[in-house]
Amino acid sequence: MRGARIEVTGIVQGVGFRPFVYRLAKKTGITGYVKNMGNSVEILAVGGGEEINDFLAGLERDAPPLARIDNVSVQPTDEKDLQAFKIVESSSAGGSGSVLPPDVCICETCLAEINDPSNPRYGYPFTVCVDCGARYTIIETVPYDRVNTSMTDFPMCSECKREYEDPVDRRFHAEPTCCPACGPSYHLYYGSKLVDVINPVEAAVGKLDEGRIVAVMGVGGTHLASALDDTVVQRLRRRFNRPEKPFAIMVRGLEAASKFASLSEIEKRLLTSLRRPIVAVQKKSVAPELVAPGLDNIGIMLPYTALHHMMFNYTDADGFVMTSANLPGEPMFTEAEEVVASSFSDYCLVHNRQILNRVDDSVIRVVGDRPAFIRRSRGYVPEPIQLEKESGEVVLGLGAELNVTGCLLKGDRAFLTQYIGDTTKLRTLEFLESAVNRLLKLTGTKSVDRIVIDMHPGYATRALGRKLADRFGTPLSEVQHHYAHASSLMAENRLDEVVCLSLDGAGYGLDGSVWGGEVICVDEGGMTRSASLEPQPMPGGDLAAVYPARMLAGILHSHYSEEELKSVLARHRGDAFRDGELDLVLKQLRSGFNTPFTSSTGRVLDAAAALLGVCWERTYEGEPAMKLEALADKGKPVFELPIRFSKHQGREIFETGKMLKESVEFLESDCKKADIAASIQNTLARGLAILAVKCGRQNRVKAIGVSGGVAYNNAIVTEIERHVKSEGFEFYTQTQAPPGDGGISLGQVWHTIKKGR
Repeated sequence: MRGARIEVTGIVQGVGFRPFVYRLAKKTGITGYVKNMGNSVEILAVGGGEEINDFLAGLERDAPPLARIDNVSVQPTDEKDLQAFKIVESSSAGGSGSVLPPDVCICETCLAEINDPSNPRYGYPFTVCVDCGARYTIIETVPYDRVNTSMTDFPMCSECKREYEDPVDRRFHAEPTCCPACGPSYHLYYGSKLVDVINPVEAAVGKLDEGRIVAVMGVGGTHLASALDDTVVQRLRRRFNRPEKPFAIMVRGLEAASKFASLSEIEKRLLTSLRRPIVAVQKKSVAPELVAPGLDNIGIMLPYTALHHMMFNYTDADGFVMTSANLPGEPMFTEAEEVVASSFSDYCLVHNRQILNRVDDSVIRVVGDRPAFIRRSRGYVPEPIQLEKESGEVVLGLGAELNVTGCLLKGDRAFLTQYIGDTTKLRTLEFLESAVNRLLKLTGTKSVDRIVIDMHPGYATRALGRKLADRFGTPLSEVQHHYAHASSLMAENRLDEVVCLSLDGAGYGLDGSVWGGEVICVDEGGMTRSASLEPQPMPGGDLAAVYPARMLAGILHSHYSEEELKSVLARHRGDAFRDGELDLVLKQLRSGFNTPFTSSTGRVLDAAAALLGVCWERTYEGEPAMKLEALADKGKPVFELPIRFSKHQGREIFETGKMLKESVEFLESDCKKADIAASIQNTLARGLAILAVKCGRQNRVKAIGVSGGVAYNNAIVTEIERHVKSEGFEFYTQTQAPPGDGGISLGQVWHTIKKGR
């Protein structure tokens, strides 16, 4: 073979792959060329048979650290010897197999440059090279060339251009290459007034040390930053109108992180990885209480850009609060003008480079010694999830309503968008649409065979689904919420059969009721709801999800007379109801007016949180259950609570009302609240695990898994896993897509393909 025409797909753009190929060709004596083809890399390699074999072996063996090669296609060709090997102009006429890498943290070499007073990039916050920095956040379209990124606004100076064109330089064809002479810059504002300072970053950090709140524009959006001081954090909470929602903190390194939290080895690896997510870890008592009030964990991240490292160079502080800057429920600010115009901060540190793709920080919690995505975004998107089989169709899923992502299924890969958020807000719904359109563009997708949405008739994502279905002239399909959770679990674990415990706060059921504590069996016969938690009344409908004491009254109503119930609630949670509210709640329970029923696991945990006095009003998603878990973490499951089952509408149910009534008895006996909380969680987990095992045996399904928002509860998941494995079953969770609603879109597309097969 005198020559080979090679197509490489995978993560081969924006990772220095073409420079790597150039150097490898020089080393192995190959002539020809390499070029981007929009969504793949094409190589013409000419040389002797031995040289070409060495070249092909080196392609995969020595690929750059950020690259991921999914496929190498080789076609023999009879070419004449060429004079040299070149990197040639990119083309957009290629295949659709490659994707961009995510944004990653600054490398050690670039970090050394910004800390070296003799280096031209000393103290320059946009310092990057081919191995690090912004990728997805700055790209407009493929191929990944500077002209197609927001760096096109900053022509390279002669020195940067020399590095960019030098094959032996680590900035060879690194598209974000820049320096203080030619690149973007930061500016500091006080209100709408530009502050005239030599070093805006140093000045901003000085304001943080003074106790001021500073908006800091970064690579994929904007943070609100403050000192780790309860007085300052309280002021931030008042100004931001977030009385309880936990804030993340950024600390200078692992040593500082260890002052505030107990870190396992897997948590340390996640914190220091190239992707640099926020990791929710067990907090120590020295951590400022108001950063994560009422919780036993705290979200910590390490610096991931040159800017962040510079900030810590200018202070003795171990860390800062770093929380997303956005209006409630809306996307994070990405434009300097809107940052300066907001009223959240005292000062604004903004830059003049466009953020083309908004990307929030990723958030991970380790559950049962496995990482679980709470939010899959910066550092991971747009990297796809590899599936077992080719889909045969291009399918687009739009998620549910909260914590939304979109998902494009193409070939054997599922591309999730970045975290989108709460689509009840118009701007967030528009963000979902733009993120989906950008994903279609970057993957070279011109047509879609099917659009998939949630069954809930009131979700705004349905309107977007209809709009996209009209645009592509394609069918619109619906997938039930908890079936989508089960399908998401199956997709990433490559399962054909499973008993999935789909456990969350709410989802529209096939019968029109509110589901959330479901045993979903998937076998050759399809998907069925085999069992569930006991349906419980929600007096006031959605109000019962906001005020957990209402849910408590609803669950206990059938176990006490009204006078007894009033007495129980007065003794333990009398202050949770406003004047006359309890009488109204009881009237609703008697009449059934505005009192739907739910099998939700989240609502049972909410009721327990109200009973034990840890949360009477939900101010953010999941708050009551999270605070109950924090209380339970201080106790032990020492109390035997009843696990009773009965039949309801042809399926088996776990009677959670009896469990909570018995919990009241322990509370009346002045037992330790933390032990009661731990016992409730443990009993709930065991009851669900028993139902799952019974379903698995009846249907001869050996795999059991957990998905949904409750999959973030370490105690519940660990107990389910212990019981399931003790009964001889395999156990599965999710580590690639969020088990919460951020993974619904993956489940939607996978379910649609599976059903079609």
